[in-house]
Amino acid sequence: MKISSKYPVTRNVSEECIENLRKAARDVVPDDQIIDPEPTMAAEDFSHFLEQRPGCFYFLGSMKEKPIDGELGRPHHKSNFDIDEDILERGAAIWVRLVLNLLG
Repeated sequence: MKISSKYPVTRNVSEECIENLRKAARDVVPDDQIIDPEPTMAAEDFSHFLEQRPGCFYFLGSMKEKPIDGELGRPHHKSNFDIDEDILERGAAIWVRLVLNLLG
């Protein structure tokens, strides 16, 4: 059996990018909602971008039903997933704040 790696590890290694994102997020959401996620084994094609340029991958948290007692509720890539559309406004606001902060 041949094992091959198709996706590199998705890692945020640019402290500058991480801090820029945190600063933008703090302008939009309360500090207690900005958390460092636990590592996952999920593959992500964004990892290829991070090999070429500094960047920052983050989770927005768009699941309507939040995890309870370790259960995932209705996560992404499941047939019963239902996005919390209210989060889309926050996601857009974070991006706008990030751009405005970077443009000075």
